[in-house]
Amino acid sequence: MATYEQAPSGPTSATPSPGGSTLPPGATPEDQKESRRIAEGVNEEYHDPYDDWSSRDTLLALVPLIMAFALKDAAFRVGLIIAVAGASFLLVMRTVAWDSRYKKVWPMLELISVPLFAILLGLSYVNFYQINKWLPTIAGITFALTALLSLLWRRPYTAHYARYPKFDRGGSLLWRHTPNWRRTSDFATLGWFVAFSVITLLTLAPELTGHHRGSHALNVIFNYIFPAVFVLFALIHQQLQGNYYRRSTVRNLDRYFGRAQISHVPGAGTMRTSEATYPAGPEQPEAGVATNV
Repeated sequence: MATYEQAPSGPTSATPSPGGSTLPPGATPEDQKESRRIAEGVNEEYHDPYDDWSSRDTLLALVPLIMAFALKDAAFRVGLIIAVAGASFLLVMRTVAWDSRYKKVWPMLELISVPLFAILLGLSYVNFYQINKWLPTIAGITFALTALLSLLWRRPYTAHYARYPKFDRGGSLLWRHTPNWRRTSDFATLGWFVAFSVITLLTLAPELTGHHRGSHALNVIFNYIFPAVFVLFALIHQQLQGNYYRRSTVRNLDRYFGRAQISHVPGAGTMRTSEATYPAGPEQPEAGVATNV
């Protein structure tokens, strides 16, 4: 991962710092420490949005689904009640207590989970056997369609669970001005669509053969092990997309960090040049500033 150093304003006769930026003449060790602190902060801010934190947030959104799967054989209705309560709590937290209201993409997993598990819970009192039998397939189809529809809507749902820089609350800057970020989110969500689609097809094996409950090998393998494997695959795929985004776009920060106009962001040829200054650092004077290339 590339590192980026803040280029503090000052005269042209600046002393190079160990990280490659410039410091004013007579800089003290405290100044060098502050320069390193700023550089570390920049590296943190521009960590790829689909990092470990984002993966944990995405997995948190899937906890209601995981609970419904985990308790399918032992306490089916209890699992559905926990799923409804958990999805409702997450939805409230994301829309009220967290920063969802600033994001361009809604928390689709929670929005789908609440009505899905509530309907399944109600139907379980009508026909317990059939709802219990087809739960994995119904859930797989629902979440696969959620991923597909979010792609067709041009709002891939994984973008909601990404980690954005503090100055870009909700990711509006990335969403408006970085086409590469949209493509990255499309491919990340496409990975989830593939995972849920494969899970749906695999869960048909125990259901069509009548071995969808208990410790039968078909039930354990196709309703528990394979779904867990493909959820892990989708999470890894999402992280790989984030790593690719960081390598292909964010590494170019050393070319424009400290420049005044936001139009210098790589990969954004359609940006409006009248935007305010790019918030990656303080305004720089027109002369006397060294930038890393």
